[in-house]
Parts: sequence; structure tokens; C-alpha cells
Amino acid sequence: MQIGSAGHTHVGRRKENQDAIRIERVGESWLAAVADGMGGHKGGAHASRRALEVVTDCLRSGDSIQEAVHQANTVLNEESQRPELQGMGTTIVGVVVNGTHYHVFNVGDSRAYRIRPDGVKQITRDHSFVEDAVRAGTMSASAAAASRWGNALTRSLGGGDDAEVDVFGSFDGRGPEFLVLCSDGVYRTLPDTLMGEIVCGTSSVQSAAQALVDVAYRRGSDDNLSAVVIEFGIVPRSPKPIELPPPVDEQQRQARTMGVPDQAPQRSADPGSGQAPGRLQPPVEAPRGNGRRGRGAVPYAAVALAAVVGLLGWLGWRGVGPAEGGEAVRAGVPLPVQPAGDTTAGTTPADSVVPPPSTDDSAEGGDPAPPAPGGDR
Repeated sequence: MQIGSAGHTHVGRRKENQDAIRIERVGESWLAAVADGMGGHKGGAHASRRALEVVTDCLRSGDSIQEAVHQANTVLNEESQRPELQGMGTTIVGVVVNGTHYHVFNVGDSRAYRIRPDGVKQITRDHSFVEDAVRAGTMSASAAAASRWGNALTRSLGGGDDAEVDVFGSFDGRGPEFLVLCSDGVYRTLPDTLMGEIVCGTSSVQSAAQALVDVAYRRGSDDNLSAVVIEFGIVPRSPKPIELPPPVDEQQRQARTMGVPDQAPQRSADPGSGQAPGRLQPPVEAPRGNGRRGRGAVPYAAVALAAVVGLLGWLGWRGVGPAEGGEAVRAGVPLPVQPAGDTTAGTTPADSVVPPPSTDDSAEGGDPAPPAPGGDR
């Protein structure tokens, strides 16, 4: 069985990267994961890296996925008692590959997708207020997509209670197919069809992971961006080259050179709400509980969005197709690959994505049972 993997994470338009990614051997298996932290200057970055560190150590010691995630939640709850880490939490999505099969797991709204040449399928289910409302039939999918409470979580790690983890699978890992793990900074600006075109239209898992981040940024993401791409078997690439933007660092450099502010659309309060822009409170109908963190999300203002679209149209695009250099793949094991980029400028190599906590920095399985009511972030 051939497996290749790569990850890419970038600070994006934020001041600090609170995402973390990891690709690592754990005993006889392999772990790949993305975590999206929240909770202030130090808390979010610490939470995401610490959660991946604990999950990795527990799996390496022979614990189950459920036990490993439970322990990560316990550690974050204990460490959040430190004044500088109060209010921290994180999402997590990951895959454990064991032999010819794999299991996917998640807590929060970071996602996993299966991608084949014939389509894209989301494996995980968001643990969020709007997702629960859609499933309960009290909110339409279109209303959920536009909801200012799209980031209100019902589960997270470090939320104060025992965070239940959903585990999906097992899935046949002989392929051919891709598995994409990503934070909401990536998928919120990428329709499923576009995500599939990017992954199947690039020449390697490394270029696919970076392209997902680059395109999400180009399309206006205002969050940290992280993606891990795993290829099971050898997936046929699209014969038609796809057009991709320059890397995020180059997009930012071009904007600076042109003297154009490289900004995402500004958040604004709902008319008549009395709230200042960017200062959001939980909706009264949102359930409360273990995922009590809030990043807050509001729809982009139409004028600001139009301005950003105009800015993006000024920047050059680059063509990337199957003729580019291939990805190194070793039979039977995921191969951690360093994405190109200057780590001082916000990119982080996939094989060194979990620095010490004090530093800054990528269905056949069926649905799990409905989540217990939780809270918001």
C-alpha cells in the first residue's frame, strides 16, 4: 500500500498562528492531525500544540483514540487554571492509519474530507450550534452558511467538561483517494468542488496542501490556515492544469509593493443590534456546555467583500499542473514532507509543527450519534 502525506499551515491575516498540524508515527500506526486553538494571545496557540502533543504521546503508548483525546482534554483543563492560559481551548481533527485501514476522529469544527476524482465527501460533522440546528430542522443549510454564529461550538477540548470525540471508520486505506484535514480558515472559503479540483489538479500532496492554503487566503480568509493532505494509493490527477495563486507570502509581498492593504472584509455588527463590530455574544438559543469558547463570526459586509475581490483581481496567478515535480512516496508509510516557505514569515514545515508550548508556530464509516448539547466559542 502506498501512502504519501504533507501539511501546510500559515498565520494568514492574523497576528499569531493558533493552528497546529502534526504528521508522525505512533507505534505501528501513523497519526496526522490539525488543531485550531482559541482563547487569547497565549492560550490558543498553546492549546492546539499541547493537544496534539498529548494525543501523540498517548497513541504511542497504546491508548485508544478515545483515551488519547480524553487525556488531552484533561490536560488542557488543568493547564487552563494558569492565569495566562485561562479561557483556552482547541478543536482537533485527525486520522490514525493502521495497516490497510484508517479511522478519522474530531472534536469541534475542523474537518476531514475524502476526495476522489469522482467527488468530494465530508466525513466529519461539525460540533457547532448551526450544524445542530440544521440537523434538527430549525435552520436551513443556506441560513446556516450565512449565520453569524457559524463558529459557535458545542464541543471543544479544554472546555471544562469531558469532550466526547466522534470516531469514523474504519475506512479502506488502499485507495485510490485523498484525505484532507483542515481548519475552518481553509474550508470556509473553499466550496467542496473547488477543494476537489485543487487536490486532484496538483502534482503532489505537498503542492496540494500548500495550494489549499494559498487559494483560501486568496479568496478572503481572515483566519489562520492549515491543511494536511494524505494520498492513499496513486490517485489519477486531472489532465488539465489548474490556475493557482502565488503562495501566501508572495501575495502579501505583492500587496505591500503595490501599496494596497491586504485585508479581509471587516466584520460588522447586525443592524440595530447595539453591538460594536467584532464584539459578539452567544445567541440566546445556543446551548451551553463544554465548548465554551467563542471566536465569533458575522457575515462579511457586501461593500467590503467587493473591495477585497477587486484587490484580489490585481494580483497575478500562476499555473500549476501535473507536469510539475512529483511527490516522494514510500510504500506502506505516510512520508512527512516539508512544504516550501520561510517559517519566519508564517509557514511551518509539516515535520516540525509542534514546537514547545512557549513558542509560536498544518462514507462508508457512517455517522456518529448526535452530540450532547454544549456551548459556544
